[in-house]
Amino acid sequence: MINEILNRLVEIFREIESFRGSDGTVRVYDYETSMVEGYPAVMIMAMRGEEEVLDNRRNLMRHQFLVRVIQEKIPEEEGGFGPQKAERISRQRADEVIRTFHQDNDLGLEGVVRTTISSYEFGKHPTEPRIMIDFIITVETVEEVKP
Repeated sequence: MINEILNRLVEIFREIESFRGSDGTVRVYDYETSMVEGYPAVMIMAMRGEEEVLDNRRNLMRHQFLVRVIQEKIPEEEGGFGPQKAERISRQRADEVIRTFHQDNDLGLEGVVRTTISSYEFGKHPTEPRIMIDFIITVETVEEVKP
């Protein structure tokens, strides 16, 4: 189920129009990388899981994924958006991600009960002019168990 969810998350992020770069490319990785091929870039990584007993035949699984969005914050004179526009665009992208998951709460996958954005956080790259948004996405599934 973890790979099914991860693959679906990759598909969803590839469909979000605001993640299309100026060259028309959508860069979504299903692993963490420090060498992206352009911006914006999205990395989706399985993070952790939890299991809880619902009854003697079913367990509730919580699968958490870290989705890291990286965007340039290069000054306009160097061909970038500039800080003000870059910050505004990053907030718009966060809104679009939230809206997307509110509209496709079960990811279109059998067994998924709900998907929530447990948290999101804006940050800056420590050494490069980049904005980062980290989303923690939790996907709950019900799994049948044998008594």
